[in-house]
Amino acid sequence: MLLAFSEQTKGQKFPENASDQEMLEIVMARYEKELTHPIQNLLSGELARALLIQVQKLKLDIETAMLELNQILRANEINFAILAALPAFFLSLLLLMVIRAWLKQDTKAEGRGRVARIQRRLLIVEIERRIMQYQTYLDQGSV
Repeated sequence: MLLAFSEQTKGQKFPENASDQEMLEIVMARYEKELTHPIQNLLSGELARALLIQVQKLKLDIETAMLELNQILRANEINFAILAALPAFFLSLLLLMVIRAWLKQDTKAEGRGRVARIQRRLLIVEIERRIMQYQTYLDQGSV
């Protein structure tokens, strides 16, 4: 449509590989020329056709931009999905750590380390002290 209008306006054949910018300049020049007498050229001139070409070109540019934007969004879709899942992942990890700590809270004396040995010794001392208290109680109660 743009090529046909440019050929008709200029009266010469344009090559097939002519740029859109060159042809749009011809359309704009014709549009500006026809705007000097808008009512007359709207009915008998090329003003309406030039307006339609401009609107169609604008529509084509918008559709191209929308397609590019759609491709970018599709390419980033996995990133959005990962970002949406991260808070739930960290929350479940934190919950798992809290439950694990709660279940393993009485295991201080287990293991082979220095701290575990000290804990076992303290437990044995506590057991011996309780046994001595019990023995004292039995001795006082039976006397």
